Amino acid sequence: MFKEFIKHLFPRVTLKKNLRFTYTLCLGGLSFTAFIMLVISGVLLAVYYIPEPLQAYNSILFIEENVTGGKYIRNLHRFSSNAFLILMFLHVLRVILTGAFLSRKYNWIIGLFLLFLSIFLKPVYWKQSASLFHLIRNLVSPKLDNRFLLLL
Repeated sequence: MFKEFIKHLFPRVTLKKNLRFTYTLCLGGLSFTAFIMLVISGVLLAVYYIPEPLQAYNSILFIEENVTGGKYIRNLHRFSSNAFLILMFLHVLRVILTGAFLSRKYNWIIGLFLLFLSIFLKPVYWKQSASLFHLIRNLVSPKLDNRFLLLL
């Protein structure tokens, strides 16, 4: 599976017409870049964020006011999550309109699954993040430090 992924990233032969900007629109690569930005900024925010229901808001204020670059990282995280969803939707739309899904059915199924998973997780995470992490922390170990759990 990993070998096939590497072959997909670095094909031996690529048609010149497939590399035109008007055809590919770079939406797959842009959505992947937004996802990487989302993960990196999320890990950086997880160092200072406390997911307790009573302390979550205060930890966000602490990140924005006291952490160097905290407001930038938080806004980058918010922007990259919105950009990720928009770019994924546009990528799927382009795949539908060009009919590229016909030759790669398994990639299409996996891509749709990831799109729906991303659409579902954004509001769930946004509304329930403090309660969800609090629940997980209590299930794993009541004495476990929140920041350590977020880095797992």
